[in-house]
Amino acid sequence: MLSNDIKLLAVFDKLEARITKLTLKQGDRGIDGEQGKEGAVGKQGPKGATGDRGAAGVKGETGKEGKEGKVGVSITDVRVDFDNHLVVSFSDGRDVDAGEIRVESAESNYNVSMGGSITAPLPSISLITENAYTTLSDPLEEIIKCTGSTLQTITLHPAPTQGQRRTIKRLGTGTVTVVGTVDGETSTSLGVDVSIQLIYIDNSWIII
Repeated sequence: MLSNDIKLLAVFDKLEARITKLTLKQGDRGIDGEQGKEGAVGKQGPKGATGDRGAAGVKGETGKEGKEGKVGVSITDVRVDFDNHLVVSFSDGRDVDAGEIRVESAESNYNVSMGGSITAPLPSISLITENAYTTLSDPLEEIIKCTGSTLQTITLHPAPTQGQRRTIKRLGTGTVTVVGTVDGETSTSLGVDVSIQLIYIDNSWIII
C-alpha cells in the first residue's frame, strides 16, 4: 500500500513539473464591438406652479396743488393818437401815453419829446388809380389808397420780410381785390370804404 502512494506522488510530481514548464501564450486581442446607440432623451418634467403675486405697495399721498401764477401783462397795441401822442395799450386794460411825437419833415424820423426817440421812417403812401398794382418790397410800412372806378387788383409783393405792414384802403367806386395768401385765403375783396391792415409774421400775411 505504501508503494502505491509513492508511485502516485511520483506521477503528481512529474505532472506538476510539466505544467510548470508550459508557457501560456496570450491570444490576440479581439475586434472591438460597435458602440451601442445613444439612449432616447427623457421627457421634460411638468412646469412648476406659478408663485403667488406679492401684495401691492401702499399708494403715496397726492401732493398739494401749487398756487396759480399771476396773469402776465403784454402789449396789445401801439398807436399814434389824434394829438400826435404815442399810446401803448396793455392786456390788463391800461393805456400809457409815451409822449408827444412831432414830424419835422417827410424824410425825418419820429422824435418823442419825453427824451427818447423812435428811429422808424414814415410809411410810404401809394395812390392807385390803375387796374393792377404790386405792393412795394422795400419799405417797412406802405399805405395803398385805391381810388379807381373799375376793378383794381392789388398783388402783395412776393418776398416780404418779417414785420412788414401793408394797409390797403378802398376809396373809389371800383371793386378792390387783394391777391396773395392772407389768413389762409389766396384773395380778399374789399367793400366800399373798407380797409385792411396786414402784417407779415412767421412766413404769412395776417390781418390785424
